Amino acid sequence: MQLPDGELTVGQFYDLDPRRRQTNTRFGEDWSLECDPGYRYDLFWIEATGELYAMRAPLPGFAGYMPDGTGGSYVSGGSPDPTVRVLGTFSREQLDWVMNGWKEKVGQPNSLEWVEDRVDQIGSSEEVPPED
Repeated sequence: MQLPDGELTVGQFYDLDPRRRQTNTRFGEDWSLECDPGYRYDLFWIEATGELYAMRAPLPGFAGYMPDGTGGSYVSGGSPDPTVRVLGTFSREQLDWVMNGWKEKVGQPNSLEWVEDRVDQIGSSEEVPPED
């Protein structure tokens, strides 16, 4: 399966580094991008690696989505597995800055762009930018 640059299936992502199977912090499951209609993103941070990643999966009612009966997981139903894109690697302090205010943003149109903008503001700096 050909995936967009920088994206892996969930299985590939976890197989590349066993530390990724440790406890993840979840930042909601209703992130979106206007340029990617029909999909939602779940956002997670892995403390062991510092990776903040977005998992992309089809919205209910689009081809390939089937609820698994437990109210939260995905079953691919013959479509490609959900994919993962790492947004950045952050210390706890940096992550707290990037995600400050996330509960007000998740579920809003184009909400993942808000996260991406905050990730860009930190860049490769080890310093946390001042709040606006």
